[in-house]
Amino acid sequence: IVTGTLRPREAYESINWQVVFMLAGVLALGTAMQKTGIAAFLAEGLTFITRHLGPMIAVSSMYALTAVLTQFMSNNASAALLVPVALNAA
Repeated sequence: IVTGTLRPREAYESINWQVVFMLAGVLALGTAMQKTGIAAFLAEGLTFITRHLGPMIAVSSMYALTAVLTQFMSNNASAALLVPVALNAA
């Protein structure tokens, strides 16, 4: 738009609004998880399960959970959901 190679209407039409609204919803869900304490609860469960196995297993389990979630939703949505959990686990 700035350089004139794309008109504003073309830029607007190229936006995938389903993705935009899905990310907005997931970000709100992540914030709600953090404010209600669900993220802390999940983080405590994760650390309880992996406390005797070491930090590498805890991180690996977060990776595995993220990999499973990305099969059902976008990478960005999975990250937005699990960042509050990971921050509370740290």
